[in-house]
Amino acid sequence: MRDYQDVNYIDKVSNNYFIDNNINKVLFLDIDGVLQPFGNGTRFDHIKNNDMENLYKELKNIHNIDYSQYSKFDVAAVYYDWNKNSVLLLKDILIQTGAKIVLSSDWRMFGTKQMHDLFKIHELQEFYIDDTINLMYFDQNSVEQIKKKHLEKFNVRYYCSRTSEILEYLERHPFINNYVAIDDLNLLPGLENHFVNTDYLLLEEHADMAKKILKS
Repeated sequence: MRDYQDVNYIDKVSNNYFIDNNINKVLFLDIDGVLQPFGNGTRFDHIKNNDMENLYKELKNIHNIDYSQYSKFDVAAVYYDWNKNSVLLLKDILIQTGAKIVLSSDWRMFGTKQMHDLFKIHELQEFYIDDTINLMYFDQNSVEQIKKKHLEKFNVRYYCSRTSEILEYLERHPFINNYVAIDDLNLLPGLENHFVNTDYLLLEEHADMAKKILKS
């Protein structure tokens, strides 16, 4: 477990990056239940049919990346199962608002390099800049201190760790002046007026809400 004061761990994208690149809007992105629908996807059929070797070659030719270094289940999920319409809706949000992706999903565990490469399959890599911290990796005392501070600030009794991770990120990056979190989990309270709750997939109605928030 890490102490929250482990600056080498939590200091990812600096505020200078936001200033130098004129970034002031962020989309905190979950993946499962937003781009990746729940249930058995077609990736398992493709893996069973030994389609991955051809897919690796195709992706190598297109992106010049050796995707065989990553789990075939993860690569197949992104290529075959990420909902194409939801990906297009996400791109539209980002293009129309100028927001950048900060990953709040459990997919953070793969690391920024792998996620950059996976996002590149759908040409999303240019929008992806950072991840929120994962409180699971911190000692319990640090986690309780972070949550207590936010609970007192918003005068609420409870909210999930992901909300706290997003609030912690915003505190470290004060040059963000607008944001939206898109997630199938209920991240309220704490993110009122900055949250879009999907059910199993990002739909047009959710995209419209996100654009409205980011343009406000």
